[in-house]
Amino acid sequence: MAPENSKDKNEHLKNRWRPIRWKHAECLRDDIEKVGEDEYQVTLAVAGFTPEEMTVTSVESSLEIIGEKKTSKDGEERTFRHRGIAQRKFKHTFTPADYVRVVGAKTENGLLIIDLVREVPESQKPRTIEIKSA
Repeated sequence: MAPENSKDKNEHLKNRWRPIRWKHAECLRDDIEKVGEDEYQVTLAVAGFTPEEMTVTSVESSLEIIGEKKTSKDGEERTFRHRGIAQRKFKHTFTPADYVRVVGAKTENGLLIIDLVREVPESQKPRTIEIKSA
């Protein structure tokens, strides 16, 4: 028979993880795909956002994607019987590898696709040293 206090510990853990799962469900979903030798694509699910409602900014060693829904076009108040489509704003930041830069961004079918390329300077690339005989 388990001690009485072990039940209390399990209940504590159960309540502790619940908010984390909920928060995770609200975050943006993303994929990072290698599409060439030194080319990558970051794809984010941004359904409901137009290109004008999002910004992609590359600052030093980080990439920041921000989305914010604009108010209705005509400024008229709208009444909903049910509200199931997210109207949230978001900020998604990540740090690409060294020498990676953004070369473009586009939206397609509710996805934001960001093209990246890795450009390693010649001085940083490995080089073969010729071995001479004496």
